[in-house]
Amino acid sequence: MPQIEGLKYLELWMIKGLEDLGMMAELTTLQNLFLQDLKNVMALLSFRNLHRLRRVTLDGMKGITDLSQIADAPVLEELLVVAANHLKADDFKPFIGHPKLKAATIGLGSIRKNEQVQELLGLPKCEGFKSEFAYV
Repeated sequence: MPQIEGLKYLELWMIKGLEDLGMMAELTTLQNLFLQDLKNVMALLSFRNLHRLRRVTLDGMKGITDLSQIADAPVLEELLVVAANHLKADDFKPFIGHPKLKAATIGLGSIRKNEQVQELLGLPKCEGFKSEFAYV
């Protein structure tokens, strides 16, 4: 994938056997990342070299428990983490004070947990994302 010049949007969804997303660290033109139901992915590498990455969506990524690598993205503006019942509000602490983060939509399986994250981050929800899964 790093050989694909100018890649701006990457969506990986239900790829059986995929465990390692290390190649993403080389996708320096990436602006929007969408990861969904990759049950074998347990960790991400730092996004600090992804200087154009503005939006990250994790949907049903049950193996990801450490979000700090995403918070390394220097120009991240929107964060969507849904169908993430395994996470707690404290898991979002790496995003507190992120210099560019403008919005976050969080779905942790309960309204109470979602509200805790929204209060922790002090950010509005992302526009244009409509899903019942985002709130419960």
